[in-house]
Amino acid sequence: MRRRRLAVVVGAAGGVVVFAVALVPGLTATRFVAPRLSQAVGAPVRIGWAWWNPLSGTWTVRGVRVAATAGRPALSAQRIAARVYLFDVLRRRLRVRDVALEGARVRLRAADGRWELPLAEHAASTSPSTEPWPVTVDAGHARRTTLRFEPRHGRASLLRLRRLELAGALAASGSTRGSLWLRGRLDRATVVLGASFRRTHSSERVRAAIDAARVDLGRALRLVPVGAAANRATGRVDVQTTYRQMRRAGHGERRLGGHVRGDDLAFGEAGRTGVRARAAVVERFDVDLDAAIASFGKVTVRDPEAWLIRDDDGIVVPGLTRREAPAKGDEGAAPVWRVTAAGADLEGGTVHYLDTRGEERERTFDLDVEHGTIGALGDAAAPVPFAVTATLPTGGRVEVTGGAEREPLHARADLAFTDVELAPLTNLMQTPVRLAAGRGNAHLSMEALAEGLSGSGTIDVDDLKTESPDPARPEDILACKTARVAVRHFQSAPLHVDVESIELDWPYVLIDRAGDHVFPLSLVALTPPSPADATAVPGSVFTMRADRLAVHDGRIDFRDQTLTPPYWRSLARCELSATPFALPPVRVPRLRADGLVDEISPVHVEGTVGTTTRLRADVKEVPLQPFNPYLEPVSQYSVSSGRLTMHSEITLDRAQLDVDNRVVLSRFGLGSSAEEDFLKRELGIPLTLAVALMKDYRGNIELALPFGGNLNSPTFSLRQLVLQAVVHAIRGAVLSPLNALGRVFLRDGRIEDLALEPIPFPPGDGRLDQAGRERVVQVIRVLGTHPDLALAVRGQVAEADVTRLQEETVLAALPPKDRDPLRAYLEARRAGAPPPPLAADQRRRLETLTGALSWPGEQLRQLADDRSAAVAAAFLLEGQIAPDRIRVETADVPAPGALAAAPAVALRMAAG
Repeated sequence: MRRRRLAVVVGAAGGVVVFAVALVPGLTATRFVAPRLSQAVGAPVRIGWAWWNPLSGTWTVRGVRVAATAGRPALSAQRIAARVYLFDVLRRRLRVRDVALEGARVRLRAADGRWELPLAEHAASTSPSTEPWPVTVDAGHARRTTLRFEPRHGRASLLRLRRLELAGALAASGSTRGSLWLRGRLDRATVVLGASFRRTHSSERVRAAIDAARVDLGRALRLVPVGAAANRATGRVDVQTTYRQMRRAGHGERRLGGHVRGDDLAFGEAGRTGVRARAAVVERFDVDLDAAIASFGKVTVRDPEAWLIRDDDGIVVPGLTRREAPAKGDEGAAPVWRVTAAGADLEGGTVHYLDTRGEERERTFDLDVEHGTIGALGDAAAPVPFAVTATLPTGGRVEVTGGAEREPLHARADLAFTDVELAPLTNLMQTPVRLAAGRGNAHLSMEALAEGLSGSGTIDVDDLKTESPDPARPEDILACKTARVAVRHFQSAPLHVDVESIELDWPYVLIDRAGDHVFPLSLVALTPPSPADATAVPGSVFTMRADRLAVHDGRIDFRDQTLTPPYWRSLARCELSATPFALPPVRVPRLRADGLVDEISPVHVEGTVGTTTRLRADVKEVPLQPFNPYLEPVSQYSVSSGRLTMHSEITLDRAQLDVDNRVVLSRFGLGSSAEEDFLKRELGIPLTLAVALMKDYRGNIELALPFGGNLNSPTFSLRQLVLQAVVHAIRGAVLSPLNALGRVFLRDGRIEDLALEPIPFPPGDGRLDQAGRERVVQVIRVLGTHPDLALAVRGQVAEADVTRLQEETVLAALPPKDRDPLRAYLEARRAGAPPPPLAADQRRRLETLTGALSWPGEQLRQLADDRSAAVAAAFLLEGQIAPDRIRVETADVPAPGALAAAPAVALRMAAG
């Protein structure tokens, strides 16, 4: 009986123990542990049930859930099993011999530069804090565990752990240690992580190693809790890296090292790609995060592509460059990194340039890189060699070799351009002059400093031709067969170019004058300066100097479309030499130029250009007929024949202009004219007569045309100066022969009247006497030196002729042998001898006889014609004057009151 009772007691006690073991842990976990955990983590915690196996010391908890602010729990686990011995708990020493986690899910949310659990709000604990128990985890592992990373933007990423092993300890002194090893999949990537840490009050040590394969770069970068959300990155990355962090006595070190490889990489933003590469490999990297030192092994990039996009705000690479100004207070916050590298190789690739400015379609340009290398990147002051070889899709090849120093910024490079098509480049850069064709070769040595760019080299351009700015005028072009430029030195600050030589072969320019513009001056028409230009720093003006400027076999065509039909002239076979040449201002100590007007008439110019400009110009045998479209509106005359030979000496001393011209017009002839021309208004005689007076015996007209003025004078007009010089020269040329022929009456420089001295005749006689012959010789001399001058002759009778004719009639009526005193008187007058005195009665007799005679009008007319014939015969026979230059005018029967002052032949000038 006693044994039976004992068995019942033992059984009851065992049942109580079993019941307690089965119910007490669960009730404790749900009633006491869960509330305390909720207060500890600040969020509602729910525990499904808990078991304890006293034989193995294993605690098992199911259905653990930590509530989140919204959605899925922040942490949940299907089963957590931990082996903890009771005597360790009684000793206030929590040692977990083994812990197993199964079916756990953890949510992590990016916030304020870190990852945190999205815990729901819960009332915080008001109980006083107690000293934490020492905790040791000998071993731990997890199965079917998932970490969910929720970035600020984009989809969440899942880290599914295939295997997780951990261990650690928290000592009463506050020191901690732990280790972690996991293997899983981050989205589609394989991740292996091993880490350990140890922390005390005075020291800290963290070590980690990560091996990840086929990581989605875009989603991985979104897991970084800081950064620009607008950037977009894609690609697959393989990473093997180690991280080491140590701290002791206030000194620490954080280092990151390993190697990385990426495939199908792309970076961009807002739907635009900035950089793309088929593959990129970094053989090694070692980064000291505290000292801001980074060391890289060799970097290899295969088939990269970069997009440079230019808009109104500048040039950007989407995803890599930004325009935002740094936040206030951030200046100087970022450390200055020291970077070294073993070098880099660029295998293939393309650079795309896209210009989106303006309303026209987008302009694109591609640069295909064949190969590129960057040498070892060491100390900041050590030069880093680099080399790039590229081709242009439009044609041409570019080779760049050189070196760069980072501190201070200094780069040197040799550039070689071979057979580069220039037309696409000018269209891309929107230059004022766009090219239709052109192929360039260049060898340049460049040097870049923080102050600017400098260098030297040679540039050759072949088959250069510009586009016409107006499609309706396709002939408005500039062209050159070959242009060669040898640059001794150039610099960008201030902008200056020192050139050894500039040579142009077969250049061509069409100067096209239209109603609204003159090509090519319209290409360089200056626009009003912008406000930025108005505040340009002093010394920013472009300057240039060239030892020699040479032009070979050039051609300049001139077309004036303001005339109908359009006017066209040319200057061919142009040769120009300027040594040296500088601007601004334009200075040429030795200038020489030659050419042919219309490929016939030579032109020569030589002299100096500078503060005082002195030029000498010679033009020979230039036909004048083509200038009629410009001469007729000014002079109302047209040129029928003639050539111009001119020598000019031009002096420009600052603003004072002095020009001395010597002009020779050969075989000059005039065509039709208006009733009153410009020269007649200025001189008082028609141009045809002036031309006849100016021509010498060779048929040439020689004129001196000096003029000058101050260019700064508000009244300065080159056209008026030239016209005044022409009028003055013609006036001086015509007055000399006019003064030889007679008297000229001037008023304000204008010929008001011209009185040619007549050829005198003895009264009543139609033959020349000595005085008449002397006058004829004088006129013949003038006609001989002016072959285009013609004269009109007209006989004149005077009162003396009437008297002589009447006396002859009376003499003929007197008896021949009569010793009449009147007869003796009249015979003496006929012979030209002194007549004897005539008594008063005889004089009355003579007056009575002559008064009874009729008016001898017909005799007078015949006498006048005889005199004209005598003068004409003298000009033709003695002077050898051409008959068409002497015009004999028939005299009219004179009336008694219309007699000349003296017997003579009147002369009147006429053009031949």
